[in-house]
Amino acid sequence: MAGLVCTAALGVGGAVLGTRGPDDAHESNAATPHPATAPGRSAPASVRGRDAFWSTYRVNALDAYRYQSLRAQALDADVVVQGQFVGIAVDRVFASDHPDGALTIGVAILRIDDVLRGSVTRGAAIEVELTVPGPEGQARRNVARGASALPTDLSVVFLRDLDKEVGRLRAAGAEVAEPPVHGRYGVLNSYGVWTRSERTPLDTPLSAGTSGESMYSTDLTGVRSIAALAARIREYVRAP
Repeated sequence: MAGLVCTAALGVGGAVLGTRGPDDAHESNAATPHPATAPGRSAPASVRGRDAFWSTYRVNALDAYRYQSLRAQALDADVVVQGQFVGIAVDRVFASDHPDGALTIGVAILRIDDVLRGSVTRGAAIEVELTVPGPEGQARRNVARGASALPTDLSVVFLRDLDKEVGRLRAAGAEVAEPPVHGRYGVLNSYGVWTRSERTPLDTPLSAGTSGESMYSTDLTGVRSIAALAARIREYVRAP
């Protein structure tokens, strides 16, 4: 689910930590991320279609970043944007001591419609790293299948700048054996993507357990849409 993949704690994104030999990581024959068939078109009509896409990146693991409120999450993120995911592809694969034997990293292209927090450019497209669970072959098939039915609903996305995250990790004494590609981002946590679904206008599709609506119910009073959520985030950022 996210940019900087921290194997110890993050299932969404982070830096790969720990000592690794020179042959432990290998580059995939990464294809250019598949573009959405028609940017601006709504996501597939069925809940099943959306869930099939997002479940590929839903990792049932402890988040390194957990917050008591939506405001705290917004203010701790390096970047918060409203935008559309317009492409996804497998990027690289690392050898891992995980039972699946490998850690697969996908890269999604997120087109920014509005900047709610942080220093990114409205209208730009940024690369967001996502952890893809499962054995490498299965992970590649799941990403390819999802790319053909990419949900293009507007989403609010909370991000970590992976270059900055490497600096924070190193300052804390962690070893970053495989730094991320320069200029990329990772989803902050499993409540880092908010989008519309047939079940609810405020879905957090990367959360495997408690939904974001339940987790932050107090903060979401009166918020019933992605546009209203974006407005609430702006209030948090602008408040003294």
